[in-house]
Amino acid sequence: ALPILASMKLNRDRSFAVTIDKGNRLHGGGRTEAGKVMRAQLDEQAIPDYDGYVAGVLCNKGGQLHKEAAAIDNTNIAAMVVAGNVALDNKKVPRKNRTIYITPAKMAYLRRASEWVGIDRAAADYLVKGKIGEFDGCDVVGVTPDIMTTGVNFFIVHKEAAVAPQQLDDTKIHQDPPGLNGDLLEGRNIYDCFVKQAKCDGIYVSIASTATQVAKPATTYSSGTSATITCSTGSSTIVYTKDGSDPRYSEHTFTGGSVTGITAGMVIKAYAYKSGAFDSDVLTFTGA
Repeated sequence: ALPILASMKLNRDRSFAVTIDKGNRLHGGGRTEAGKVMRAQLDEQAIPDYDGYVAGVLCNKGGQLHKEAAAIDNTNIAAMVVAGNVALDNKKVPRKNRTIYITPAKMAYLRRASEWVGIDRAAADYLVKGKIGEFDGCDVVGVTPDIMTTGVNFFIVHKEAAVAPQQLDDTKIHQDPPGLNGDLLEGRNIYDCFVKQAKCDGIYVSIASTATQVAKPATTYSSGTSATITCSTGSSTIVYTKDGSDPRYSEHTFTGGSVTGITAGMVIKAYAYKSGAFDSDVLTFTGA
Protein backbone atom coordinates (compact mmCIF):
# COMPACT_ATOMS: atom_id res chain seq x y z
CA ALA A 1 0.00 0.00 0.00
CA LEU A 2 1.14 3.54 -0.70
CA PRO A 3 2.07 5.68 2.29
CA ILE A 4 -0.22 8.59 3.10
CA LEU A 5 2.76 10.89 3.07
CA ALA A 6 6.21 9.52 2.27
CA SER A 7 8.09 12.55 3.53
CA MET A 8 7.51 16.14 4.57
CA LYS A 9 10.18 18.70 3.78
CA LEU A 10 9.26 22.10 5.14
CA ASN A 11 10.10 24.68 2.50
CA ARG A 12 8.53 27.85 3.87
CA ASP A 13 11.19 29.76 5.83
CA ARG A 14 10.26 33.27 6.97
CA SER A 15 12.14 35.62 9.28
CA PHE A 16 12.11 39.25 10.36
CA ALA A 17 14.32 41.68 12.28
CA VAL A 18 13.14 45.02 13.68
CA THR A 19 15.18 47.56 15.63
CA ILE A 20 13.96 50.08 18.18
CA ASP A 21 16.23 52.95 19.15
CA LYS A 22 16.72 53.26 22.92
CA GLY A 23 15.33 56.78 22.91
CA ASN A 24 12.12 55.56 21.32
CA ARG A 25 12.03 52.58 23.66
CA LEU A 26 12.34 54.70 26.81
CA HIS A 27 9.80 57.17 25.49
CA GLY A 28 7.39 54.31 24.79
CA GLY A 29 7.70 52.67 28.20
CA GLY A 30 10.79 50.47 28.07
CA ARG A 31 10.37 46.85 27.08
CA THR A 32 6.62 47.20 26.84
CA GLU A 33 7.20 49.15 23.66
CA ALA A 34 9.32 46.34 22.25
CA GLY A 35 6.62 43.84 23.18
CA LYS A 36 3.98 45.88 21.36
CA VAL A 37 6.13 46.08 18.24
CA MET A 38 6.76 42.33 18.37
CA ARG A 39 3.04 41.63 18.75
CA ALA A 40 2.22 43.90 15.83
CA GLN A 41 4.86 42.20 13.66
CA LEU A 42 3.33 38.82 14.40
CA ASP A 43 -0.27 39.94 13.95
CA GLU A 44 0.28 42.00 10.81
CA GLN A 45 2.99 40.01 9.04
CA ALA A 46 3.89 36.57 10.37
CA ILE A 47 0.44 35.17 11.14
CA PRO A 48 -1.25 36.42 7.91
CA ASP A 49 1.68 35.03 5.91
CA TYR A 50 1.21 31.61 7.52
CA ASP A 51 -2.59 31.64 7.20
CA GLY A 52 -2.50 32.81 3.58
CA TYR A 53 0.04 30.20 2.57
CA VAL A 54 -1.89 27.36 4.22
CA ALA A 55 -5.17 28.53 2.63
CA GLY A 56 -3.42 28.66 -0.75
CA VAL A 57 -2.22 25.07 -0.47
CA LEU A 58 -5.63 23.82 0.59
CA CYS A 59 -7.42 25.70 -2.19
CA ASN A 60 -4.96 24.78 -4.95
CA LYS A 61 -4.23 21.20 -3.91
CA GLY A 62 -7.58 20.13 -2.52
CA GLY A 63 -8.78 16.78 -3.81
CA GLN A 64 -12.12 18.09 -5.05
CA LEU A 65 -12.06 21.32 -7.05
CA HIS A 66 -15.47 22.32 -8.42
CA LYS A 67 -15.93 25.23 -10.79
CA GLU A 68 -19.39 26.74 -10.34
CA ALA A 69 -21.63 27.35 -13.34
CA ALA A 70 -22.94 30.68 -12.03
CA ALA A 71 -21.75 33.57 -9.91
CA ILE A 72 -22.36 33.03 -6.21
CA ASP A 73 -25.09 35.05 -4.45
CA ASN A 74 -27.65 34.68 -1.68
CA THR A 75 -30.01 32.66 -3.90
CA ASN A 76 -27.58 29.84 -4.65
CA ILE A 77 -24.88 29.84 -1.97
CA ALA A 78 -26.74 27.42 0.30
CA ALA A 79 -27.17 24.96 -2.56
CA MET A 80 -23.45 25.28 -3.41
CA VAL A 81 -22.42 24.51 0.17
CA VAL A 82 -24.80 21.56 0.39
CA ALA A 83 -23.46 20.25 -2.92
CA GLY A 84 -19.95 20.48 -1.48
CA ASN A 85 -20.93 18.42 1.54
CA VAL A 86 -22.66 15.88 -0.69
CA ALA A 87 -19.43 15.57 -2.70
CA LEU A 88 -17.59 14.86 0.54
CA ASP A 89 -20.28 12.36 1.52
CA ASN A 90 -19.85 10.57 -1.78
CA LYS A 91 -16.14 10.14 -1.02
CA LYS A 92 -17.03 8.76 2.42
CA VAL A 93 -15.52 11.70 4.27
CA PRO A 94 -16.83 11.73 7.87
CA ARG A 95 -19.40 14.41 8.57
CA LYS A 96 -17.82 15.25 11.90
CA ASN A 97 -14.94 17.77 11.97
CA ARG A 98 -15.72 19.51 8.68
CA THR A 99 -15.23 23.29 8.54
CA ILE A 100 -16.40 25.80 5.95
CA TYR A 101 -14.00 28.70 5.32
CA ILE A 102 -15.52 31.76 3.68
CA THR A 103 -14.94 35.52 3.36
CA PRO A 104 -17.23 38.05 5.10
CA ALA A 105 -18.70 39.14 1.74
CA LYS A 106 -19.70 35.58 0.84
CA MET A 107 -20.83 35.00 4.40
CA ALA A 108 -23.24 37.90 3.97
CA TYR A 109 -24.86 35.93 1.13
CA LEU A 110 -25.23 32.90 3.38
CA ARG A 111 -26.75 34.95 6.19
CA ARG A 112 -29.39 36.20 3.77
CA ALA A 113 -30.17 32.72 2.51
CA SER A 114 -33.40 31.27 3.84
CA GLU A 115 -31.60 28.03 4.72
CA TRP A 116 -29.16 29.70 7.19
CA VAL A 117 -29.51 28.56 10.81
CA GLY A 118 -27.69 29.28 14.05
CA ILE A 119 -27.42 33.08 13.74
CA ASP A 120 -28.38 33.68 17.38
CA ARG A 121 -25.32 31.82 18.71
CA ALA A 122 -22.94 33.07 16.02
CA ALA A 123 -21.61 36.10 17.91
CA ALA A 124 -20.65 34.14 21.03
CA ASP A 125 -19.00 31.38 19.00
CA TYR A 126 -17.04 33.92 17.00
CA LEU A 127 -15.66 35.62 20.10
CA VAL A 128 -14.66 32.34 21.75
CA LYS A 129 -13.24 30.30 18.84
CA GLY A 130 -13.35 32.35 15.67
CA LYS A 131 -16.32 30.64 14.06
CA ILE A 132 -19.27 32.67 12.86
CA GLY A 133 -21.96 30.03 12.99
CA GLU A 134 -22.94 26.64 11.63
CA PHE A 135 -24.46 25.51 8.37
CA ASP A 136 -25.30 22.04 7.10
CA GLY A 137 -23.60 20.51 10.11
CA CYS A 138 -20.30 22.37 9.64
CA ASP A 139 -18.66 25.16 11.60
CA VAL A 140 -18.35 28.32 9.48
CA VAL A 141 -15.09 30.27 9.91
CA GLY A 142 -14.44 33.70 8.45
CA VAL A 143 -11.37 34.23 6.25
CA THR A 144 -10.27 37.75 5.35
CA PRO A 145 -9.98 38.56 1.62
CA ASP A 146 -6.19 38.95 1.80
CA ILE A 147 -5.90 35.35 3.04
CA MET A 148 -8.53 33.71 0.83
CA THR A 149 -7.16 32.43 -2.48
CA THR A 150 -8.27 34.53 -5.45
CA GLY A 151 -11.05 32.85 -7.41
CA VAL A 152 -12.37 30.74 -4.51
CA ASN A 153 -15.94 31.16 -3.23
CA PHE A 154 -15.42 29.00 -0.14
CA PHE A 155 -13.74 25.75 0.80
CA ILE A 156 -14.68 22.88 3.10
CA VAL A 157 -11.97 20.96 4.93
CA HIS A 158 -12.07 17.85 7.05
CA LYS A 159 -9.50 18.15 9.83
CA GLU A 160 -7.69 14.94 8.82
CA ALA A 161 -7.23 15.92 5.15
CA ALA A 162 -4.08 18.01 5.58
CA VAL A 163 -1.32 18.93 8.00
CA ALA A 164 0.46 22.25 8.50
CA PRO A 165 3.56 21.49 10.60
CA GLN A 166 5.86 24.13 12.03
CA GLN A 167 9.49 23.13 12.47
CA LEU A 168 10.48 26.40 14.12
CA ASP A 169 8.42 29.23 15.58
CA ASP A 170 10.83 31.45 17.47
CA THR A 171 10.87 35.08 18.61
CA LYS A 172 13.50 36.96 20.63
CA ILE A 173 14.03 40.47 21.98
CA HIS A 174 17.70 41.44 22.41
CA GLN A 175 18.43 44.49 24.55
CA ASP A 176 21.43 46.62 23.54
CA PRO A 177 23.06 44.04 21.22
CA PRO A 178 26.51 44.91 19.76
CA GLY A 179 26.23 47.85 17.37
CA LEU A 180 22.77 48.95 18.52
CA ASN A 181 21.70 51.25 21.33
CA GLY A 182 18.24 49.87 21.81
CA ASP A 183 16.27 46.69 21.11
CA LEU A 184 16.61 44.14 18.33
CA LEU A 185 13.47 42.08 17.66
CA GLU A 186 13.93 38.84 15.73
CA GLY A 187 11.53 36.18 14.62
CA ARG A 188 11.70 33.10 12.44
CA ASN A 189 9.12 30.56 11.34
CA ILE A 190 9.77 27.43 9.28
CA TYR A 191 6.58 25.73 8.21
CA ASP A 192 4.64 24.19 5.34
CA CYS A 193 1.29 22.63 4.49
CA PHE A 194 0.68 19.20 2.98
CA VAL A 195 -2.51 17.63 1.67
CA LYS A 196 -2.62 13.93 2.54
CA GLN A 197 -2.84 11.81 -0.60
CA ALA A 198 -5.09 9.19 0.98
CA LYS A 199 -7.47 11.82 2.38
CA CYS A 200 -7.27 14.57 -0.24
CA ASP A 201 -10.97 14.16 -1.09
CA GLY A 202 -11.67 15.63 2.33
CA ILE A 203 -11.04 19.09 0.85
CA TYR A 204 -13.74 20.59 -1.39
CA VAL A 205 -13.11 23.93 -3.10
CA SER A 206 -15.85 25.99 -4.73
CA ILE A 207 -14.20 27.86 -7.61
CA ALA A 208 -15.81 31.02 -8.96
CA SER A 209 -17.47 30.77 -12.35
CA THR A 210 -15.09 33.42 -13.68
CA ALA A 211 -11.92 31.67 -12.49
CA THR A 212 -9.72 29.56 -14.77
CA GLN A 213 -9.33 25.84 -14.22
CA VAL A 214 -7.11 23.70 -16.42
CA ALA A 215 -9.06 21.22 -18.54
CA LYS A 216 -8.96 17.57 -17.50
CA PRO A 217 -6.36 15.64 -19.57
CA ALA A 218 -7.57 13.13 -22.15
CA THR A 219 -6.22 10.07 -23.93
CA THR A 220 -7.31 7.87 -26.80
CA TYR A 221 -5.49 4.85 -25.34
CA SER A 222 -7.17 1.47 -25.79
CA SER A 223 -4.31 -1.04 -25.62
CA GLY A 224 -0.58 -1.43 -26.10
CA THR A 225 2.59 -0.37 -24.31
CA SER A 226 2.41 3.36 -24.98
CA ALA A 227 -0.13 6.16 -24.79
CA THR A 228 -0.44 9.87 -25.43
CA ILE A 229 -2.06 12.20 -22.95
CA THR A 230 -3.23 15.64 -24.08
CA CYS A 231 -4.72 18.73 -22.45
CA SER A 232 -6.80 21.31 -24.29
CA THR A 233 -5.57 24.15 -22.06
CA GLY A 234 -2.66 25.79 -23.81
CA SER A 235 0.75 26.02 -22.11
CA SER A 236 -0.29 23.56 -19.42
CA THR A 237 2.01 20.89 -18.02
CA ILE A 238 0.91 17.27 -17.76
CA VAL A 239 2.07 15.15 -14.84
CA TYR A 240 1.32 11.43 -14.58
CA THR A 241 2.04 8.32 -12.51
CA LYS A 242 2.15 4.66 -13.47
CA ASP A 243 1.69 3.13 -10.03
CA GLY A 244 -1.88 4.24 -9.37
CA SER A 245 -0.86 7.05 -7.02
CA ASP A 246 -2.40 10.50 -7.33
CA PRO A 247 -0.02 12.61 -9.46
CA ARG A 248 -0.96 15.76 -7.55
CA TYR A 249 0.76 14.45 -4.42
CA SER A 250 2.87 11.46 -5.41
CA GLU A 251 6.67 11.40 -5.24
CA HIS A 252 6.78 9.04 -8.23
CA THR A 253 5.70 11.22 -11.14
CA PHE A 254 6.63 11.79 -14.78
CA THR A 255 6.18 14.99 -16.76
CA GLY A 256 4.88 15.17 -20.31
CA GLY A 257 2.22 13.53 -22.43
CA SER A 258 4.10 10.47 -23.70
CA VAL A 259 3.62 7.38 -21.55
CA THR A 260 5.73 4.30 -22.30
CA GLY A 261 6.25 0.92 -20.69
CA ILE A 262 2.55 0.30 -20.09
CA THR A 263 1.68 -3.21 -18.98
CA ALA A 264 -1.65 -4.98 -18.54
CA GLY A 265 -3.40 -3.82 -15.38
CA MET A 266 -1.13 -0.82 -14.86
CA VAL A 267 -3.09 2.17 -13.51
CA ILE A 268 -2.08 5.49 -15.07
CA LYS A 269 -3.26 8.74 -13.53
CA ALA A 270 -2.62 12.23 -14.90
CA TYR A 271 -3.47 15.85 -14.22
CA ALA A 272 -2.39 19.17 -15.72
CA TYR A 273 -1.42 22.46 -14.17
CA LYS A 274 -0.70 25.98 -15.35
CA SER A 275 0.50 29.10 -13.56
CA GLY A 276 -2.40 31.38 -12.65
CA ALA A 277 -5.03 28.63 -12.98
CA PHE A 278 -6.50 25.94 -10.78
CA ASP A 279 -5.29 22.38 -11.34
CA SER A 280 -7.28 20.04 -13.55
CA ASP A 281 -9.26 17.03 -12.47
CA VAL A 282 -7.44 13.68 -12.59
CA LEU A 283 -7.59 11.35 -15.59
CA THR A 284 -7.40 7.63 -14.86
CA PHE A 285 -6.98 4.73 -17.29
CA THR A 286 -5.70 1.15 -17.09
CA GLY A 287 -3.19 -0.66 -19.26
CA ALA A 288 -4.52 -3.44 -21.45
